Amino acid sequence: MNMVRKVINHPPQLSSEQLDRLAKLEEMPDSHIDYSDIPLTSDWQDAIQGSIGAPAHLLDSDVLAWLATQDDATKRHVSEVIRHIMLLQQDNFS
Repeated sequence: MNMVRKVINHPPQLSSEQLDRLAKLEEMPDSHIDYSDIPLTSDWQDAIQGSIGAPAHLLDSDVLAWLATQDDATKRHVSEVIRHIMLLQQDNFS
């Protein structure tokens, strides 16, 4: 598996349609947000700024479901295994 990195120093300009969509979202009250597929979170006490967790689309749903049932030690171990693979690949492509 190859790792692809791209840094965008000058992102493309947004189209007028994209700007309109963003403006509508900005005006939309929170009460109109559809939380049917995500939990509403009001307690951010344990949140870590800059940490978004594993993007769900990168792992199969059955793996995510299993991982959610595991204890913290197992989750840390899985994270360490993934990090080890990541570092090995970085070393191979550096």
